[in-house]
Amino acid sequence: MLKRKFSVLGYLASKSSKPKSKNDDLKGILMYITNNRTTLSSLLRPPSEKCEEQVVELLNKGLPDVNKQVKAVETHYDVLVGSLKDIIHKDMRAKSFEERLRDCGRNSHALLRLLWERILYHREGLAPNMMCRIVLNPHFTVAHANEMLAAIDSCPKYRRDYALILCYKTRRKDVYNSWKSEWEENYMGMSSIAQKLFWRLTAFLSGMDDVNRCLSQIPIEKSQEFVVKLHELLSENSYKLPESLMECPLTHAQKIFCQAVRMLSTHSSDRDSEPYRWCGELVKISVSNKLARAKGATTAFNSALFEKPEFSLLQYTALQSLQQLLTNIVERTSANPELNRDALELLQQLQSQIDDTQQQVLLSI
Repeated sequence: MLKRKFSVLGYLASKSSKPKSKNDDLKGILMYITNNRTTLSSLLRPPSEKCEEQVVELLNKGLPDVNKQVKAVETHYDVLVGSLKDIIHKDMRAKSFEERLRDCGRNSHALLRLLWERILYHREGLAPNMMCRIVLNPHFTVAHANEMLAAIDSCPKYRRDYALILCYKTRRKDVYNSWKSEWEENYMGMSSIAQKLFWRLTAFLSGMDDVNRCLSQIPIEKSQEFVVKLHELLSENSYKLPESLMECPLTHAQKIFCQAVRMLSTHSSDRDSEPYRWCGELVKISVSNKLARAKGATTAFNSALFEKPEFSLLQYTALQSLQQLLTNIVERTSANPELNRDALELLQQLQSQIDDTQQQVLLSI
């Protein structure tokens, strides 16, 4: 406090060259300050209101200009942010998304930074399939997914898709309930990856009855591709899907796959059971041979498929893989007569189809 008083006294002394009328006021203020007063609170008491006002004015003049300092800080901040943006943009241009993702390794914080960098600073943003690669990475924590959910409104686009992917990661029922109606209403406008996760998330959090309700209410074209993919996504519960889906004109390989996965799912309630693992193997066969993308019906080798020979080959490969798996199932289910009988019936249908296909190939050659 003494230090502050002396600084004021110095300021008053520097004003002594002012005209006499002001000098008298200054002398009065000096006498007021030095009149046996040792605390700031004494300055705020009588006897002189005028002296108090002048003392406060003098004290305030000794303070730094806050507005100037704020302006200086804002300028430094703008320069710093601009420099950081330049660094980020250069880094993003220098490395591909795959390289950046690989650099993150097992560091969830690094994955979160990459996520926000792409969303906020990358010209093309962060596509939902890229978002899925980051969020569903086993090293990306649920805590960071929840943090991202809390800031979802900061995302300039793909908010619905992002929310669905993050909800799939966290499996939070409250988030699902708050977004559910919006996802259903805008299903057709969402990305392919978000549509796939929607069915899995609905089955997990709301049950297969709700899945079937959505199938009846959302205006989805029940195409070959959709039917096969739905059986891939919900393989362990596929027997609960509507039978009407099987009325779609599927290729032989597609039909055998859907029938087989439905058959096994009735016996796969236990995740450690063999039927559950066989369901997984069936899905691998379908995905690796691109069964969902095959077109046409009645036969695996029709004229439409010959326009894309790779699909003809994949269909035939799928039939052979399905035959091997069903043969294995028949051999290992003697203790389960019902499953053994159903698997044997499917295997016989499949063998007949493979024989017909081989004959068609020979005839076409």
